[in-house]
Amino acid sequence: MLKKLSVIVMITALSGCASTQAPLAGDSDFVSTRQTARFVENAQLQFGLNPTMVEASLAQAVYQPKIISLMNRKFEAQPWAIYQTHMLTLNRISQGKVFAATNRGILAQAQSTYGVPAATVVAIIGVETLYGENQGNYRVLDALATLSFAYPKRAAFFQSELANYLVLCQKNHWDVGQLKGSYAGAFGIGQFMPSSYRQYAVSATEQSPDISTKPKDAILSVAHYFAGHGWIKGQPIAISVKWPTAKMLPALPKMTQPKHDLRYWQAEGVVLPSYLTDLAMKAEVVVEKGASGQQQAWLIFHNFYVIARYNPSLNYSLAVFCLSEKL
Repeated sequence: MLKKLSVIVMITALSGCASTQAPLAGDSDFVSTRQTARFVENAQLQFGLNPTMVEASLAQAVYQPKIISLMNRKFEAQPWAIYQTHMLTLNRISQGKVFAATNRGILAQAQSTYGVPAATVVAIIGVETLYGENQGNYRVLDALATLSFAYPKRAAFFQSELANYLVLCQKNHWDVGQLKGSYAGAFGIGQFMPSSYRQYAVSATEQSPDISTKPKDAILSVAHYFAGHGWIKGQPIAISVKWPTAKMLPALPKMTQPKHDLRYWQAEGVVLPSYLTDLAMKAEVVVEKGASGQQQAWLIFHNFYVIARYNPSLNYSLAVFCLSEKL
């Protein structure tokens, strides 16, 4: 059963305090009056939010317990052999080709402006929302409020996103309870968090960016996001290689930045393509088991890690890269 969050429960966002238990309907003592006042004050001082608007908005928030469950069993945490069967379907590939053909002009513009390959932008949108078809069914307000106050381990992040969302609603005169998105509070064809929208959303017509109904805006915004996170034009994302069977498998890399250069991997027995002449280029090796049980290996480069800024999952970035290769 959905439980209504009271204003008193919700207004801990910027006080640095988050509940360690799920909110209960009618629990008026969940947060102290002092914490309530501090949130309203900080929301106004740090984000320029109207206190009355904040209180009225949060009064509409509804606690969604299923969101906590979804956060605790991330879809990307499945083994690659299973995950790739969901992400690299014939339907996702064929729809991606149609989406790319339909939006060829704006994709070319995005690639020229930001240096991000059209296929990568299409693949992100394909993985995120099946090209805009599945943008999410949770109210963004509910998702961000639930995670801000009932998910302590990432409370600070989601509290910031909640504040950013309220800023967007105040600035753009959005109905705070109208916008729908994912269980994590991302919205639009490319699934932007509110802070990413504020920083990277771009309009093709010099109006307020509409990333939910206008593919052109979504495409430009995704490319701008990658450029803003350090995309290197012309550098590969990943390259399929063979891992020497006699060697111990390398540990799966963290999604930070590659640390070893190509000379290192060459010495480990990885055969490099002849066109990789810059042996000082940094890369890591990923070896995973494919859907049919075969071993798959890739060299992953800086741009692979830029993709991971969208979602810090190795499987996610692999899916985006592999889908882009098929488009």
